[in-house]
Amino acid sequence: MLEIINAALRPSGENFNHRFFEGGINVILGSNDSGKTNLCRFLTGLSSTVSGKILIDGQSYSKKSKSRPVSFVVQDFVNYPLWTVEENINSPLRAQGNFTKTQISARTYELGELLGLTNYLKRHPSELSGGQQQRVALGRALAKNAKIMVLDEPFVNLDYKLRESLRIELKSLAANLDTTIVYSTMDPKEAFAIADDVLLIDDYSFIQSGSPLEVYSRPVSILAADLMSDPRVNVFRSKQTLIEPSQMLAVRPEHLRPAESLSKSDSLIFELRIEHLENAGSETFVQGRVDGNEWIMKTEEKITLRIGENIEVGAPKTEILKFGLQ
Repeated sequence: MLEIINAALRPSGENFNHRFFEGGINVILGSNDSGKTNLCRFLTGLSSTVSGKILIDGQSYSKKSKSRPVSFVVQDFVNYPLWTVEENINSPLRAQGNFTKTQISARTYELGELLGLTNYLKRHPSELSGGQQQRVALGRALAKNAKIMVLDEPFVNLDYKLRESLRIELKSLAANLDTTIVYSTMDPKEAFAIADDVLLIDDYSFIQSGSPLEVYSRPVSILAADLMSDPRVNVFRSKQTLIEPSQMLAVRPEHLRPAESLSKSDSLIFELRIEHLENAGSETFVQGRVDGNEWIMKTEEKITLRIGENIEVGAPKTEILKFGLQ
């Protein structure tokens, strides 16, 4: 079990406690320069601005302790170019010096099989694809047999289809390991795809945590709603009688739809002036303005729209997010 107590992500920052989901995938979600890497480095015992206490299975580890049972994979992963895949994977075992050659060979083959690398063990990293090289880096981290594995945006430099494939592999891998995985990303789609638990941070501050669906459905602020949305949410103040005037409101792009498909008595309706259309195959992104504010509607409906026209769009009242003044 991994837990952080009275943690502050920067000097004079607000303290928070967080218990990571044991034996599952924990996603740290935040925008660029939000403090994700800083928190990952803290968890692994590397230099960071984070203060606080780390507990692993109830045992406390100091900020700079290198003895903690944690392995680390960074986004700019590095494999030793002159070593074979086999030598890269088993390098932590050889470094420990307390395993026999037979034990090292057996563990290397086991990890190679788990990661789909058994046919590449005698090759060098330069002979592998980007995805295979990343799997080698994962294998080296797994060879440490650490209780905690921290992955700092591990797939960000790979192409989209490869990232998607490796996310699926990681989810499958996690199901077969007795390891708690911490995975940082700025992509909410990754959180939904792989996370058992998500920790939102922004500007080196804790925002919210919980299951992806819980945080998506009940964000504590517009910022939390934005972090769990792609594109960002549409923000407004109600001129209708549904909401108290002291509240800020938001509606997600995927919850907007043409008004003619809605029950007007159960929905909020807006006039959207279309400024840009983007067709992404099964989805259409409609960008425009409502009361002078930039809005986006994401729809799968087959509708004919033109730039420059005004259309009525809306969302069921049950899909409207409500917040206090922020």
